[in-house]
Amino acid sequence: MINENVFLLCQNVRSALENSSKSDHSCRCSLGIADFPHGCCGDTSEILQWLLNEKLGIETVYCSGIYYSDEVKESEVSSGSSHAWLELNDTIIDITADQFNDRGFSHPDVMVSDNKIFHDMFSESTIRRKCSTKLHEGLHKTVAYLERVLPRN
Repeated sequence: MINENVFLLCQNVRSALENSSKSDHSCRCSLGIADFPHGCCGDTSEILQWLLNEKLGIETVYCSGIYYSDEVKESEVSSGSSHAWLELNDTIIDITADQFNDRGFSHPDVMVSDNKIFHDMFSESTIRRKCSTKLHEGLHKTVAYLERVLPRN
């Protein structure tokens, strides 16, 4: 079960990223060039994983995968689409799943759920990576921004 502090940190990170500007991020990360949350799931998940570990001592698993299908349905995820999220035990932590809401889904902006139906769509090629204490260099500016704006606990 996810505790209240995890959910609150996820909400605060999501809100901070929504209120950020491109200049708060490096041009070497998706947050500096894309329209959050669209196309930002990988970098966002890596940052959130690092923050959960640094602030709460929680080790999550970073997951990413690609959806493959021979069927073409206008209101669903396109074949070849990728997505990234975190897992903690059997719980999904995803603060960018709502980027797919224009494809017929209705995900909240902060998803903390045991329901894996959506994420299992990407499972054919899902890569799982344990918690890392290092961020790639392009994410340091975003983390510095978040450190400035996130509430202190």
